[in-house]
Amino acid sequence: MVLTDPGPGHAGGPHQATGGHPYRLRAELPWFLGCLAAGVALGVAWRIVVPIAVSAADPERAVASDGVLAGLGVLAGLGTAAALAFAPGRMPHLRFAVVLVGCLIGSALALGTGLLLGVARIGAIGATFVWPVVASGGTFLAAVTSATRGWRPSE
Repeated sequence: MVLTDPGPGHAGGPHQATGGHPYRLRAELPWFLGCLAAGVALGVAWRIVVPIAVSAADPERAVASDGVLAGLGVLAGLGTAAALAFAPGRMPHLRFAVVLVGCLIGSALALGTGLLLGVARIGAIGATFVWPVVASGGTFLAAVTSATRGWRPSE
């Protein structure tokens, strides 16, 4: 798929092909694959951390397991948002969309990997999708703070 990057200083929108440079979606493929790999790593980390953080005799084991997955999702989301803030690319909106889809699929991979490796069960399926929520919220905050950094109130 070829998109048009209007380049710096181009007055037209992203749908105008005049004067733009072709931009291939495959340039974002490493970001997408990185999210998928991070999802598998998140599932492995979930499997490793649950027995350390939660006693097997604990009656609240399922809730604690969900909490561990949500906590790992928060860390992954903050890391993803930081990566997007420091490397937005030539088309930041496209990179954000690709990474967000990668985070969603990576979250599902984390759940599947953890369950395949022996995490007993998950009680709150929403804990799986903390990663993309935190990533999008963190990216929003990074975009807002970077946009307002040079803003001065008019007098």
